Amino acid sequence: MPEYAGYTEDEALASFVGRIGYYEAIYEPVGKEQYWLCVDTMSSRILAEQPCEGSPYYPAIREIVVSWWVQSLYLARHGQTEYNVQGRIGGDPPLTAKGRMQAEALALHLRDQKLDWVFTSTRMRSHETAAPLLRGRHETRVMAFKEFDEIWAGDCEGMCYSEIRETMPEITAGRNADKYHYAYPHGESYAMLRERVRRGLQRALFLAGELPVMLVGHQAINRVILSLFLRQREEDIPYINVPQNQYYHISLTPRRKLIERISY
Repeated sequence: MPEYAGYTEDEALASFVGRIGYYEAIYEPVGKEQYWLCVDTMSSRILAEQPCEGSPYYPAIREIVVSWWVQSLYLARHGQTEYNVQGRIGGDPPLTAKGRMQAEALALHLRDQKLDWVFTSTRMRSHETAAPLLRGRHETRVMAFKEFDEIWAGDCEGMCYSEIRETMPEITAGRNADKYHYAYPHGESYAMLRERVRRGLQRALFLAGELPVMLVGHQAINRVILSLFLRQREEDIPYINVPQNQYYHISLTPRRKLIERISY
């Protein structure tokens, strides 16, 4: 969190533990209230309840509690990289000249759009794509989350798809059979990726509150984030289209549910 930017890791941990201790000291349990909800606010989930069944407002209250509240989330993929051109997996390659042009085009397209927060992965291609967006935005906060790093291909990191097909046909067959659950040797599957991406998104939205957010992610990362809002079937998630010359704009409240893909 930004308030800990000037702390060492040990100082930040000690301060945070002290904060939790204070919360515990003033906490009062629900007790014997007639009606109540126990809510995990980070996950927008009802954990337990003593419902007020006769109230005409109770269904609406439930919907508000379990709804994701996203006022304005921009979801972009990094620009073209050298690995994209070569058909390689993962790694930490830089943008190509075309990728840098795509980054500039994204920044130009959003030049008049207020962005209070920009989140990236820890990878070079994500940072290079975000750089033009941040130019001149002195009030915009930027943070890099490891939770947004691209899916890990394990032993196959940096390999070409064609090389894997020729030398490891069993891997290609396994992924073709179930791309959502299959993981490269010592790598991640989409199913494994889902929890860390969800955790990172919850952190980002918690920090930003109702302010506009840009997330410069990766193909698999953005697919998983989109699936959280689209309620996509698991087997379809690895095939969601995430182009490098378009971004998604997401705005979700109980009264407004908008997900659109916009070219730039």
